[in-house]
Amino acid sequence: NARGRPGARVRDTMSKNYDIIVFGATGNAGMAVAEYLANSVDIKESNKTWAIAGRNEAKLMKVRSKIGDEKTCGIVVADCNDVHSMVKMARQANVVFTSAGPYREYGEAVIAACLSAKTHYCDITGEVAWVKSMREKYDEKARKAGITLCSFAGYDCVPNEVSLSAAVSGLGPDYKLKTFESLVDTKGGAGFPRGTILTFLGFMGPRAWSTLMHESSEFVPEKNRDAYWRNMNKWKYPFYSKESKGYTLPNVMGPINIPVLQSTASTLGCGDMEINDRIPLPQQASRWYSLWGLAFIIPIYAIFVLVCAATWIANPLVRYLIAKNWGYYGEEKAVTSIKVYATGENAEGLEKKVSVRFTVPGDPGIKATAFMAAETTLAILEAGEELKSGVVTPVVAVGGEKLIERINSAGGSVELKEEN
Repeated sequence: NARGRPGARVRDTMSKNYDIIVFGATGNAGMAVAEYLANSVDIKESNKTWAIAGRNEAKLMKVRSKIGDEKTCGIVVADCNDVHSMVKMARQANVVFTSAGPYREYGEAVIAACLSAKTHYCDITGEVAWVKSMREKYDEKARKAGITLCSFAGYDCVPNEVSLSAAVSGLGPDYKLKTFESLVDTKGGAGFPRGTILTFLGFMGPRAWSTLMHESSEFVPEKNRDAYWRNMNKWKYPFYSKESKGYTLPNVMGPINIPVLQSTASTLGCGDMEINDRIPLPQQASRWYSLWGLAFIIPIYAIFVLVCAATWIANPLVRYLIAKNWGYYGEEKAVTSIKVYATGENAEGLEKKVSVRFTVPGDPGIKATAFMAAETTLAILEAGEELKSGVVTPVVAVGGEKLIERINSAGGSVELKEEN
């Protein structure tokens, strides 16, 4: 079948050895994705083939032994600094998933190899500015080749993007989405992969932060950038949420979620919507005697500024002593969840309100991200003619309904409810 938009060339899949290759499998997130695939129904009860890839064969063999799939999991040696090895790897797969980050350092080599090999691509980056640059460089080539280059398939930004799709569907065609409020409701500690730590350290510092915000704005269609700036400026400050009945903190993932949501919303016809991406305080901290949470939030802001300043000053030392040798797996019984409230308005000015509860097992940083990344990769593999080519997000690539179906069948949950 031709995959992508009308006019895309048919890809030659006859010589592919594997359906999926997981590149970067020796890292925290990559190993979690490999472990998830090794235990998935799609691998165990179908004829799908897969492999893990990286530059160190001995480490890959240890990963394969650890995940317990030595019979069906292949091993492919490839190095981002060796173009030939990367293209050779990509030619063996229908989809290459990569967790090797920071993506601004290691991502383009995988994309270029996938385009050369006519192989679909998926990642879990949260680097919006980098994806924008990849879109400028490779989107047209990918569309012409019928190749999907899908970014943001992890905690940033699957929960919010899928919830956006569900909310638009729940409101129906007569109502245009106007407000989208996302409240983090995760239980348990989050993991921090090494690549994520390095990515955040790269954003530290006033100049780097300002550059990031402006480059991220260019990911959003020009007609919706005023809405992006309104939402980002509001995101920085304490926000009173009628839903949580108290003041809320900005979700640290907001600078990633907001431009991606704004862009996806534009494809759904509501790109000028108001977005609030927040972390509510516990109920006991949001009572009237704490000024509905302000008494706690102001010290938190002060501590955050001090930590950021100290990290910025010590950035090179932190990168060397910690990030190069450290990654943290989250709590085993953690659950990743958000609750979204969305309001739409029809032509007569009448409002309709829906809520979406998105829940998947595992901590946001590693286990839940592995769940979402693997399910997105499998959805890309199975999408057929409905798969959208180019540099795209998960919902744009395969559709919100397909992702919701996979999430629900794999042990997660996306629940839509009318609130009015």
